Amino acid sequence: MLKNSGEVKFSSGFGRIHNIYSELIWAGISPIGVQVVDRLENEIIILDLNLNFMHNISINRNIYPEMAQIDPWGKLFMYSNTYNGIFILENNIMSNKPFIDFSKEFYSNYCIKDFAISSDGEVAILGCDGKFNEFSQNGLKKKSVPIKISNPLFLISVRDDWFVFNAAGECLLVSNSEKISMPNISSSILDIATINRSIAILTKEQILVLNVR
Repeated sequence: MLKNSGEVKFSSGFGRIHNIYSELIWAGISPIGVQVVDRLENEIIILDLNLNFMHNISINRNIYPEMAQIDPWGKLFMYSNTYNGIFILENNIMSNKPFIDFSKEFYSNYCIKDFAISSDGEVAILGCDGKFNEFSQNGLKKKSVPIKISNPLFLISVRDDWFVFNAAGECLLVSNSEKISMPNISSSILDIATINRSIAILTKEQILVLNVR
């Protein structure tokens, strides 16, 4: 349940299992239920669709994920600053090696602002250096381009293309570097997500849902 304060309140069964020291960084629907990633506990919590606790999946390496995304086939991708890369959890088993090793592709202690997965399973990364980097389903780098908006922060995939936003609402379409005109946004953007072929933008004052044509 979403409370007026913005806090997400889970069902009582979930609350009894989990403790106050958790840091829940991502939640999403998967073929096995609702998955919730707990960074501090280094585990995946599985809930049913009524948000009742089912079981935990312990991550077998101390990656302490800071971001997560799920692909169309249910594979969970988790970014670890500790290991400087992105790991995959598939069929409750995590990869021994990073799917994308930032130390090899970029440099040690590479910093990212966001990452996203397209409908065909390709992965894109928005670096703190302001560059967009796209990788194939096999983890091979396809391209790297600078993003020409100030302080890019959010990255999403819609209709086989990539969109980059900053907190002020500036938007760039990566395929042709076109800046997209957006509705007036009265306060800073807190988060952006895709809903089918639409873009949902969360601010402190409103939620905007934009259709992409």
